[in-house]
Amino acid sequence: MPDYKFIRIRQAELLRLVPDEIFKQIKGVDDEHIFRVKTFADLIVADITQLVYGAFDTAGRIKGLLWASVDVIGSCVCVRMFAMDPEYQVGGLKRAMEFLFEQVKDSKVDKRLECCTARPKAFYNAGWEDSKYKHLVYEVKDELSTDIEITEPDDQDIPQGDDIPD
Repeated sequence: MPDYKFIRIRQAELLRLVPDEIFKQIKGVDDEHIFRVKTFADLIVADITQLVYGAFDTAGRIKGLLWASVDVIGSCVCVRMFAMDPEYQVGGLKRAMEFLFEQVKDSKVDKRLECCTARPKAFYNAGWEDSKYKHLVYEVKDELSTDIEITEPDDQDIPQGDDIPD
């Protein structure tokens, strides 16, 4: 098995250097998704709740990407994206999850990972189980109404004193 090491990506330029072929290992990811990640790379790496790691081989080439975020409300780590060069995929998911646990072991989050995937068999094989939660999606089918007028509230609209419900 080829050797690699996960290293935290803290510079947007380094995130932009992740080869498109790595992103495309994820089912459903296309050029538009890659464009958005690279466009918003500055915001992604600046956010302390985002854990972005490159899998670097011994020559310093990026062979994979692990992106997770800390859910402070749910007290868990959500895997957003995990992709490896095909040559590095054997055992990669399990290794990535163990690595993530190591990174958050001293934090206040539970020792629980969550994800949404189009390839559940790979996750089941790595020891994942179905969640008690159901992943839901809401998609806007038509243009949103532009008839909505946004106004500032009048003082009359803000409850005062005895008008505030218990």
